[in-house]
Amino acid sequence: MKSKNINLLILTVCLLFSALASSFSQSTSITGDTEPCINTNSYYILTAPPPPSGFIAEGVDWFVNGQLTVGNGGFATFVYVDANKSIRAVSKNYRTTQSGEREYSNFEASLSATPRNLSAALSEISSPISSIECGQTPTLTFSITASGINSSLSYSWNLPSGWTLVSAMNSSTIQVQAGPNTGGVVGVTVTDTKCNTSVFRQTNIVRSIPTLGAISGGAGCFCAGQTQQYSVPAVNGATNYVWTASGSLSIAGGQGTNTVSVGSSGSGGTISAFAVTPCGNTNTVGSYYISSSSGAPQTPNITVSSTPCTNYRRAGLLTITNSDPCATYYWSASPSVIISGGNPNASVEVVSGGNYAYVYGVNACGSSGTGSRVIPIDTQCFGPLRLAQQDTLGVGAAPNPFSSQTTISYTLPEEGTVRLDVVSPVRGVIATLAEGKKEAGKHDQTFDASRLPSGVYTARLTFNPKGSTKPQQTSCQLIVQR
Repeated sequence: MKSKNINLLILTVCLLFSALASSFSQSTSITGDTEPCINTNSYYILTAPPPPSGFIAEGVDWFVNGQLTVGNGGFATFVYVDANKSIRAVSKNYRTTQSGEREYSNFEASLSATPRNLSAALSEISSPISSIECGQTPTLTFSITASGINSSLSYSWNLPSGWTLVSAMNSSTIQVQAGPNTGGVVGVTVTDTKCNTSVFRQTNIVRSIPTLGAISGGAGCFCAGQTQQYSVPAVNGATNYVWTASGSLSIAGGQGTNTVSVGSSGSGGTISAFAVTPCGNTNTVGSYYISSSSGAPQTPNITVSSTPCTNYRRAGLLTITNSDPCATYYWSASPSVIISGGNPNASVEVVSGGNYAYVYGVNACGSSGTGSRVIPIDTQCFGPLRLAQQDTLGVGAAPNPFSSQTTISYTLPEEGTVRLDVVSPVRGVIATLAEGKKEAGKHDQTFDASRLPSGVYTARLTFNPKGSTKPQQTSCQLIVQR
């Protein structure tokens, strides 16, 4: 079988040589494949003019990369191409001179052959992006190039599930529309049909999952049995929202949506949420600690953190030791006491001993009882009298308790700016009876409570002496009874 193939090869070359011999021109050239397949046999033929008159054709010398190689017959040879080749052929003609020496008249030509190496020539796939957010469906263009190989190439593209071909701009460049929720491999198999070799290239397009924003909502502390709403920003393409609650909190409604109602059975806890998308779950976000109360505040227990001096020479500090973090506390005191309250502390200034401080708390569940205690004094204080020979800051009401109207009287030790508010334990400030600059001395203000329900309210006086940046505050309870 091998001998038959060799004979067929020789016959083919001879026939080709015969055809060329009848059409020799006066030019010399090499014909053959300039892009041979790598590691294959390729055939090259030297076309040369006939020998000059008197010369005899001796044969052809073939050179590959400068090295003499064996030709096949006088006019054809095959060269094993596995890298770039410089091929040169010399047609040798001679005659014998009278002296018996040979004289040559040669013709030569050359040719460069670069083997086709598809793997080396093929670029990576040109991709506009590597990531698409879940739910988006952009139109994308992908392309690939084969440098130095200009013919006999075919392209077979494959796309992720759910993606569609928009157009094949040419065989090496395509436009596609991404599916809404899937990513994956965009690949192409490039085949060199001349050399029967294929190379696969791919790029991976991932689906990014949106980031879930922070939890918002609520109105602060709330009471057991009540609910408050919390939400997260909607996520494009989300199919579900999963909420969890800890401590005494529970998801009372809206599970599966981006807005839920949260209930409580005790002191509070935290909530968290994540969104479910076709591309995967988002990050989990958590809320700050949400406080709640299981009932109305306890009656405040007042302790003395520091003792005031008489005649307003040094303030003292009172503290509630059983305060409810969800409660707002309202302080008041005897008329001669200057009291400025916070939660749960109050600063007190006194003229003398025997005065009382009062406080009650309000949360979403209701009001506490009123806690009270005598304000102790430090009799060993020294220093000037801050308000000597002047009236003291105070506020009171008469009649009190009352059913519909009362007169609230307040005394200013000096000129300054005042604000007289009536405060509800549930609704906050419900009336401002006086506001602005006032002279020193006593002032009266009528308060109409005919439309208010029975209960305990607070008259709160805030005073800022002229030229001072430190406001003072005092208050008294108003009891509406019907």
